[in-house]
Amino acid sequence: MLDSSRHNLKITVMKFFLVFAIIAILIAAIIAVLVPYEPRNPLSGKEWPPGSPWPLPYNMSSTATVLSFNPATFRIVPLVLNSEQCDPLDFAVSKYNNDFLFATIEGIPGVPDPEVGLISELRVLVVGDASGNTECQNFPRFSDDIDVYERYAITISSDGLADIQAFTVWGALKGIETFAQLIWNNDNFDGNGPLHFYVNETIVQDYPRFPHRGLMIDTSRHYQQEKIFYEVMDGMMYNKLNVFHWHIVDDQSFPYVSIRFPELSAKGAYTSRHVYTQEMIARVMEAGRLRGIRIVMEFDTPGHANSWGHAYPDLLTPCYGDGVTPDTPNYPQHAARENLNPMEEFTYSFMRDFFEEIVQDVSKDIFVHLGMDEVYPPCWESSPEIAEFMRINNYTSIPEVQEHFTTRHIAMVQQLGALPIIWQDPLDFGVNVDQDVLIQVWKNWGPDWESNLQNVLDKGYKTLLSAPWYINYIDYGESWRNYYEADPVLSLPNITEAQIPLIRGGEACLWGEFVDQTNILPRLFPFISAVSERLWSHDIPISSQATNDARRRLDHQRCRLLQRGIPSQPILNGYCGAWEVLL
Repeated sequence: MLDSSRHNLKITVMKFFLVFAIIAILIAAIIAVLVPYEPRNPLSGKEWPPGSPWPLPYNMSSTATVLSFNPATFRIVPLVLNSEQCDPLDFAVSKYNNDFLFATIEGIPGVPDPEVGLISELRVLVVGDASGNTECQNFPRFSDDIDVYERYAITISSDGLADIQAFTVWGALKGIETFAQLIWNNDNFDGNGPLHFYVNETIVQDYPRFPHRGLMIDTSRHYQQEKIFYEVMDGMMYNKLNVFHWHIVDDQSFPYVSIRFPELSAKGAYTSRHVYTQEMIARVMEAGRLRGIRIVMEFDTPGHANSWGHAYPDLLTPCYGDGVTPDTPNYPQHAARENLNPMEEFTYSFMRDFFEEIVQDVSKDIFVHLGMDEVYPPCWESSPEIAEFMRINNYTSIPEVQEHFTTRHIAMVQQLGALPIIWQDPLDFGVNVDQDVLIQVWKNWGPDWESNLQNVLDKGYKTLLSAPWYINYIDYGESWRNYYEADPVLSLPNITEAQIPLIRGGEACLWGEFVDQTNILPRLFPFISAVSERLWSHDIPISSQATNDARRRLDHQRCRLLQRGIPSQPILNGYCGAWEVLL
């Protein structure tokens, strides 16, 4: 009996080791397959020459002829046709200085290559539009005349002459950025030989595909310091984005300091230090002007308005959480008060006074964003006062209550001389919105957004697209591909030729629930670069091949951003030369 047990134990042990050996062999085989996976599958897509710009210009041709620079003596010469002062151009000449254009590792300066021709200066000529306007003294504005307003031409000839011509200063700024991207070097940052900077003989004719190319940042959930705006707008300028959509307040906090209603921020901001004064906002707007970037401010109502109620509770609608008592919550359906109160004239007079301050004293842009997304019906549905209001006005549904506020609020802002932008939500609920209102499409972020955009176009509205470009959602891998393969025209199979002009452009959006100054820059860059090329560049198809062709050039742009001090996430394996070790 004992011998039999021992025999069985031996067999069991042998089986165990046999199974273990098989598993070990399988694991080794899997590892053998996985480890060399990348070497066996080289990166697909186009190999771009050094100095390939992002976003891709409308028309660009280069030859193999190269010219060199002397970083110690090269200069940019600004020329304005009527010799007026041109602050944005002066700012660009200062910003794109030789240390910027010919950035080197400490102790290894660049020198001219004696074997090739030399470019000694870049002449930037702003000639003015048909009316002679160079825009030098203006804030940038929305313009449908995209063939003129931001158009520029670059000529770099083999005889060493380089010039940029533009109708307006905003085109000149775009041309200077492209010229800076055309410069490349021989990458001798290790000190083994001289470091040379080059540019190919090149001709560029360029203008944007859409006039509105924006980025939305939310500063209510988390406060962003003033310096962050300048860093973000630098990155926008490097990608030819031209609209900073400032979602400045929301439920969580009210950081805007109103002169007429100072209690809004005194009681609605996180602290007295988490605020944006009008002086600070003026500095941000001037910084945007110098970079060719419009600042569009958003004050979201009637939903997302709880922070207004800290100072002025009567602005908000009392909710009846228990069915009989006002100011009672019913979590998670609604708080004690939700949404601006559409029944009271106080709401409309207050909003008129507040937006009069914004339109006349603060904003420098013709557009103001009114929000109007995610109104919470349960509070209004709980209120017997809302029910009586509906009876008096012969309303039979809550969307009609929303339309009551929406139409009055929009008309008031229009009377103040501003052009409203709203999120798409009122249209989704059947609200009759004025046709002059610009509709921003945000649903459904990710998949199935196309039908929402098509629905807005079918109703004849001018529109901005944001739905596929929510940068705040984190994904692993080459997530930029999803942004790059979303196109406001090409993604819509049923769009008509008459509807294409209704698309004014689009915006990437970065909501602030999990974003503050510690992570905002690497969350944005280089992902908004993918959006910028879709909105600037012409004739880029939606295909895996087109995306593969863009990936190396986008990787170069990411390295370029690192070199310029913008912490930008990697999109591929590899490295960006010495710039990574200097961060």
